[in-house]
Amino acid sequence: MTEKQKKIKNATLSAVLCFAVVASCLTFGVKAFARAQRLMLDIKYSDATSGEEDMIWYMYTPEISGTYSFLSFNVRHSEAYLFVKEVNQGETQKTFTQLAYSESSPDYKSRGQGSITQFCLTYHLEAGTTYYYTAGWWMGTYDTGTMNVMLTCDEYDNEIVERLEVSSTAWLDEEKEGEWLTDSAGERYFQYNYMRIINNLTVRVVYKDGSSTTVSGGADEIDGKSVYYTVDQSVNHWYPEDNPKYTGNIITVTLLDKSAQLNVNIHQKAKVEVYLKAEDYTTGELLMNAETRTESSVSSIDENGMMYLYLDSGVNTVTVTAPNGIPRTVTITVPENAEGYDVTATRVRIITGDYVPDGIINAKDFAYIRKHFTGSALQSESEKFAAQINFTEDIYDALSL
Repeated sequence: MTEKQKKIKNATLSAVLCFAVVASCLTFGVKAFARAQRLMLDIKYSDATSGEEDMIWYMYTPEISGTYSFLSFNVRHSEAYLFVKEVNQGETQKTFTQLAYSESSPDYKSRGQGSITQFCLTYHLEAGTTYYYTAGWWMGTYDTGTMNVMLTCDEYDNEIVERLEVSSTAWLDEEKEGEWLTDSAGERYFQYNYMRIINNLTVRVVYKDGSSTTVSGGADEIDGKSVYYTVDQSVNHWYPEDNPKYTGNIITVTLLDKSAQLNVNIHQKAKVEVYLKAEDYTTGELLMNAETRTESSVSSIDENGMMYLYLDSGVNTVTVTAPNGIPRTVTITVPENAEGYDVTATRVRIITGDYVPDGIINAKDFAYIRKHFTGSALQSESEKFAAQINFTEDIYDALSL
């Protein structure tokens, strides 16, 4: 598992093999693959063998994961193999990895096969994966004859589980264990690391036969079936329930075709209402179009030049901006349990001559002033420029608020 989200392995259900499974890697030429016939479910295929130990190739790509059986209906003793194909880059041969083998069918009567010497190759197949079956005479005892086979589905995965139940006693603290990000609409949001919830999650699987299995601790698999944990905080941001933006903090747990949702509890931390004002650094005038920004929020100024912020107790970083201004970042320390904390006695002063926004007051800005201002406004802005020339954001550090 990764730190932020469970990565799911390919589900591998317990294979019910009717006889021994031999695991190996075999390499066959391109011609053998090219002769493979594509199977359809519940249709009997008859193909003639024409040489000693000649194997007939078939292929099948399931649309739904499940347990499938490849069966023979012959008089003679027959055998079958199951493979998946691997292609090694730069090689001309196709490598087929053997998954299963059968030369016997203990339940031949219930399957209508005629004798135990028919094969019954049962294996769990994953949707979208192409599998290759080969069928032939057992141990190459015959060199000719007609091979009769059929592929059936014993049970689809989506027929196994009745429902999922999920619960967790864990919670997250507001704006902790995660990071601040910006969504596609430009909105800042806090993306929570939900692994503490996953690691304390309890999942109960109720099967259609009435049995059930319960696991805890963010299991990758339950009874051999892979579990998926899905979260999309970039679209559905998470908030405490008291937040007006709250719509639900959803983790979706999926096993096979069944899903269940958990709503994550986020504990809201106490915030303090803080008041600020901003003024032009050179003229001292109130900046009525300024705004403040923290990692979590943006607050516009009101008609009295007052800006309202909700901050945590302790040290907070606040950025104050204004049109044509060089942004200023200030640190505000809020006492514990403070109420209506007022920092307006010291106003935040902003340099506002950056008309060509490049973070420095220079000749480009003076050219803008000469082009767009006239009369007394030109004189005023020119005087401001003279006081601010070569000013950059880092100079704020040497200036008082």
